[in-house]
Amino acid sequence: MSTTMEEEFKRWTAKRKAQLVLDILQGRTTVAEASRAYDLPPSDIEEWVEDGRKGMENALRAKPLRRLPRQFLHREVYEQTNMAQ
Repeated sequence: MSTTMEEEFKRWTAKRKAQLVLDILQGRTTVAEASRAYDLPPSDIEEWVEDGRKGMENALRAKPLRRLPRQFLHREVYEQTNMAQ
């Protein structure tokens, strides 16, 4: 993980979360290592990674969906909602 990330944080900003997620996706660290290093629950970090993956998938679509409310980040809920309309 980058040296700037090793400082103690009062708050995890979106930019800091994105850097941690990128480090995990690129294999520089693991969820378990980050959890121990930053005293965060692994479930929180796993959720950030999943949200990041979904955000990247949407950004790379030919027709990206507009910014999705959090409940629509889960594909099943989004698809069920669109089918009902």
